[in-house]
Amino acid sequence: MGEYPFMATLEYNVEGRRFLCAGTLLTSRFVLTAAHCIHSHLISVRLGEHDLSTEIDCTPSSLRLCLPKPEDYKIEKTIIHPDYMKPRFANDIALIKLDRDVIRTVNTKPICLPITQLVYDNSDSIDYYKIAGWGRTENGTNTDVLQHAEIPHQKREVCQNIFKQAGVEITDNQICAGGENEVDTCKGDSGGPLFAMVPFTKLGETEINRQVQFGIVSFGLSGCGGKTARAAVYTNLFSFMPWITDIIANNA
Repeated sequence: MGEYPFMATLEYNVEGRRFLCAGTLLTSRFVLTAAHCIHSHLISVRLGEHDLSTEIDCTPSSLRLCLPKPEDYKIEKTIIHPDYMKPRFANDIALIKLDRDVIRTVNTKPICLPITQLVYDNSDSIDYYKIAGWGRTENGTNTDVLQHAEIPHQKREVCQNIFKQAGVEITDNQICAGGENEVDTCKGDSGGPLFAMVPFTKLGETEINRQVQFGIVSFGLSGCGGKTARAAVYTNLFSFMPWITDIIANNA
């Protein structure tokens, strides 16, 4: 509980399950997600959530430690990358500006972006990323509790081979990951982060590690986890840092 305080869940005005995509908190006003998660039924962003089925999240132990109540934020505007779907599934990235400043708590804090030289220098040595979300589990059922897992980095050709039959080209603007240990992302995880704990900055000669987001859950095959687990495609944030910083600076 509270392990991933940057996680956001997106609420839609639809029948049945309302929380259908994820995102990450970047600043006090901006949430990052996938472009394909932005449509007219999107109504709000929830931060500080762990278990969708409970009003307040508490540990089951006799100590009963509870997190602050999750907070819902209305949306001031959404900004989709201008080249989304050019070509197919490309540039799957969007920013959501919230209607008010986010109150930071133990379970609501922003994630770091890959903006430092130290992160860049260490990015090639990442063998495993983390994923987190409220998407479907391998038996096809939705989960109310935030799930997380580790998945391996894969060469881009692995995803190219998987998706070439669908006529989808995998480029440098995308990351290929997953396909091991019966674990992958699924419907409902879209827009969520691909991240890793890496050196982010230095204090003197000491390297300070931070959770850094490298990708956004974009697309995969229809099966989820289990024996059908295959590598999936993530929007590569290194390619979009100028766009992200420009949008945030010009819409403050």
